[in-house]
Amino acid sequence: MIVTAKHGEKYYKLKYVTREYTDAIKVDVEYKKMKGGIEALGFGSSNYTKEITVMEHAETILIKKGNDKEKILSLLQYEIEKNGYVKALEKIDTYIYKETEIIENMYMNSLEEEMKEKEVKKAFKLESKKQESISRKILSNPEKRKEIREYLFNKRAEKCLYDDLVKGLEKDFGFKVHKTTINRLLKEACKERGIEYVSNSEMFFNHKDVLVGWIKSGMQKDEVIGRFNDIYGMQLNKYYYSMAEREAKRC
Repeated sequence: MIVTAKHGEKYYKLKYVTREYTDAIKVDVEYKKMKGGIEALGFGSSNYTKEITVMEHAETILIKKGNDKEKILSLLQYEIEKNGYVKALEKIDTYIYKETEIIENMYMNSLEEEMKEKEVKKAFKLESKKQESISRKILSNPEKRKEIREYLFNKRAEKCLYDDLVKGLEKDFGFKVHKTTINRLLKEACKERGIEYVSNSEMFFNHKDVLVGWIKSGMQKDEVIGRFNDIYGMQLNKYYYSMAEREAKRC
């Protein structure tokens, strides 16, 4: 940032850096480099040794830390005019430090949250693998597998939903299984009884026209879902319901 300073009747364009880089203030006189005029302003020849400007300082330090560059520079110019060069830089340095501390704290907090989220995901993944291993071990026992098949078949005959079956297995047998495993076991149970197994997908498409008719008649969503479950023993998820709803609107 170039700040115009007046000494007597002469105007000089000055460049500054903070004490973080040098104890002296860098002065670059663009109109006339008059040694006497510069010294009269209180600067010695050592002030020419640094080439870092406030703008460069802002770009390398302030912006990377997330500070508002325009705000910093406008504050610096205001403080120079009000309190002089040295005090202005001291005040701006304090402001930068506080702002940087706030930004760094926010950054550290976000890192901490990210680490916590990763740990939760990692723990969930490990738990899932553990449950898969337990379910495979239990289901590899023919007698236990048959017992669980019977349990699922009877519960499904009572129109228990898949979420209820998952919870029931965890409560009564002490392990979790995926819905695809439940489907496989139900299919085995139906085959033993000579019954044709119908998946949720097949159930939906077999009765989609009925579902679309209910929606077209003005029946509310909750009522549609409840009736479908009562009649066909299947709880419609969002995907199936929205598919039927789109078709009802097209008709």
